[in-house]
Amino acid sequence: MDFQELNKLTEKFESLNLDKVLNFEQFNRIAIVHHSSAMEGSTLTLEETTLLITEGIMQVGLKSMLLWIIATTLRSWLLKQPKITILPIS
Repeated sequence: MDFQELNKLTEKFESLNLDKVLNFEQFNRIAIVHHSSAMEGSTLTLEETTLLITEGIMQVGLKSMLLWIIATTLRSWLLKQPKITILPIS
């Protein structure tokens, strides 16, 4: 692939305006938390991690509290929040 072909593909990609449809920063944050917590032994699915990060909730009884703490701690670190608050889910 030469430079001109790469440039054409880049222009075509940018013309799709995917940045208006998908928040790449949030997508990357969720992916990092999901994969990092998976390396720590978490069995949260990508969908469960997404729900935890975007809504701050997790289905009670679905996974252990330890997995919730791992993902929440990673989320807080990525957001550079010095403190996390664990609230009961009703």
